[in-house]
Amino acid sequence: MIAGALVTLNNRQLEQQLELVGNFTSVEAPITQIFGDTVTASGYWHIDRAYPQWFDAVAGTQSYDTANPHDCSVAINKAVEMKMSGEVFLPAGVYLVSHTIRLRHGINLIGDSATRTKIDDNNKPDPEMVDGWGRATFITPFMVRGESKFTLYQLKKDNVQTNEENSTVSRPVIVAVNIKDNGSNGISAPAADKGYALPMGSVEHIYFYNYNKDAESDNDAAALCLKKADCICCLVAGAFSFRDVMWRNFYRAIKWTEEYNDSKTMYRCYVETTFRGKLRDKLVAPSELPYLI
Repeated sequence: MIAGALVTLNNRQLEQQLELVGNFTSVEAPITQIFGDTVTASGYWHIDRAYPQWFDAVAGTQSYDTANPHDCSVAINKAVEMKMSGEVFLPAGVYLVSHTIRLRHGINLIGDSATRTKIDDNNKPDPEMVDGWGRATFITPFMVRGESKFTLYQLKKDNVQTNEENSTVSRPVIVAVNIKDNGSNGISAPAADKGYALPMGSVEHIYFYNYNKDAESDNDAAALCLKKADCICCLVAGAFSFRDVMWRNFYRAIKWTEEYNDSKTMYRCYVETTFRGKLRDKLVAPSELPYLI
């Protein structure tokens, strides 16, 4: 494993930050951690795809309801930075995220599957593949001690005039596509990182899932689920494609910014909500951004 130098501070060993800059450098490695936790990679690399697992061994290994969720957004963003353009691949698993994933123009974020396929072991002697929660690539948001750590953006409300009072609303964003990082704690309007971008970026074969099982019977879990549902799942500036993607339990699956762009493409995608029990009783959909897409 490539890692930063260890230094001793207050009788503790700490790994120093290390930035690797590729100079058309080749990497051949399995889907396992090869870089230390403090390592970042930029520059030009000869790789067919990048994996978040190269930067984080925990990425994609936890379940939705784990007691100690691990933020996978750091590893995903590092893989995006390393690849620069092209494919970042997420093998099947649950990727819990508490901070915004940032996709630059030209990145293809591709999962293993969004079909929820699993093996039915009860069908003996020939187990078959059935619909279920066994194998897919899930991106699932979570709150940190009940609070959102996702980047906030100021957006124009739907169906209002710009000059109207209170015509904007702030919303946390889970995935920001081709949008500049505001670089501060201040809330800003989203600005395209690259204007008039060609339609070369995509999200494919991924299941965005706002976990809601416990929320159907538990008041606190219901409140958290609705707080996550209030996030914009994918905020996009410029041309972009969604292919074979599923969204579950978000008020707004996709929001495009105000910049002019062509080639907004959705192909074989599916959006649904399943609010039941206590979750349904607490449901008050926001009037300013009420649409699934």
